[in-house]
Amino acid sequence: MESPLALESRRVAGLPLVNAVLDRLGLDQLLSGTVPDRGRLPAARSLGVLLRNIALHDRQPVYTLAEWASAVEPSLLGIQTGDAAALNDDRVGRALDRLVERIAYPVERPPPWRDHAPPGTNGLPRRPAPRRQPRCRATNRVRWLHGRRHLLGCAPRGLHGGPP
Repeated sequence: MESPLALESRRVAGLPLVNAVLDRLGLDQLLSGTVPDRGRLPAARSLGVLLRNIALHDRQPVYTLAEWASAVEPSLLGIQTGDAAALNDDRVGRALDRLVERIAYPVERPPPWRDHAPPGTNGLPRRPAPRRQPRCRATNRVRWLHGRRHLLGCAPRGLHGGPP
């Protein structure tokens, strides 16, 4: 007599511990708020599965991610039962591209070429023009006059503008 029940074995490994750390960090919420969701499997979920794979599976190639996820309990990965087959290397690569785009060009800040500064300026307040040094400065020491300087009226002066 056959039983209608079937035994299915799934890997658990260290996923409860990794999930506890990631929940405490709030990483799943951060990813879901950062990366836009498109397609059958959201990009944030596929990045979460990739992160758990890296933490537990020790640097295996990305194309083995679907095989690994199908052997692990899906509720611990944050995916549905049939979503493990959708985790291919192209989907994970596109999710990583979206994450890098959002980090490199955040939405809240316009790109640097649209900084709303007047044309021809860099957006910084204008600095006053540097003061030109006078041709002859009053000094408190005697200098030897060479050449034509003494003809131009650049004789050394004392502290208060008088003779040295």
